[in-house]
Amino acid sequence: QYQIQTLLIQRKNQFADFPSIPEELDLVERDDQITFELSLDDETLQKQELLDVFCVDPDYDENEKVWAGIRSEILGEDDDGDSETDG
Repeated sequence: QYQIQTLLIQRKNQFADFPSIPEELDLVERDDQITFELSLDDETLQKQELLDVFCVDPDYDENEKVWAGIRSEILGEDDDGDSETDG
């Protein structure tokens, strides 16, 4: 019964002792936050059912090589891959 009373007191205080976001992780000011609220039963929501279908990519290996080249170009990585641990 004591534990139940303790829980009810914490709930009454809106769990002030247990913040949802720890201070060290709260990096964005409340005024700078951008949030979006969507309702799944909204009639104006445009469905894109084509995105719900999985399609096998027959050229998967070739496409992965292309994307690896783009990634290394953007990140400035060597073409050798994990050359950081060599040496």
